Amino acid sequence: MQNTGDPFLDHYQMIVEDTARLTDRRQTVNNLYLSANSLLLGGLALFVQQTEFKGFSTIFISALLVFVGIFLCRDWRRLLKTYRALINLRIELLHTAERGFKEKPDLANLVQVYHEEDQLFKPGQGKPIFGFYAIEKNLPWLFIYIYLLMLIGTIVLRFPEMSGQLAAWGIHIPGL
Repeated sequence: MQNTGDPFLDHYQMIVEDTARLTDRRQTVNNLYLSANSLLLGGLALFVQQTEFKGFSTIFISALLVFVGIFLCRDWRRLLKTYRALINLRIELLHTAERGFKEKPDLANLVQVYHEEDQLFKPGQGKPIFGFYAIEKNLPWLFIYIYLLMLIGTIVLRFPEMSGQLAAWGIHIPGL
């Protein structure tokens, strides 16, 4: 951060830089969780495709991987909400600081970037709201649905073997 000599402007600049760093960290978190879920989902698909039914091991391991994936997605969603709240706080602080520009004669002519963005992307005027949060917040849910579909698909595909194994153990499923 370059020191301008004006504490007010230095504080504003610090918040801008902090907001940028926080946004970069949020993107890194998204990339990490997206990669982890993609690897886990790919591993689960490969596992289900390559294994033969041996007792309940396929379904047990598949269910375990699904629950790990769901936990990852839950944690991912929590972090997204946290980052959104932290970034929104900084944006509000920047709005407040920009309103203060008018009160300082040497800063009165500065462009109020965050206020200009609000005018450009004002909600309710048919213009898209700037940001990726609407997409980001749905990605964990998409992975959760895929995990659950994988588990249900595994159970459905392995049902004949499961019912045979249960019958061998003396457990009969009604209606079969």
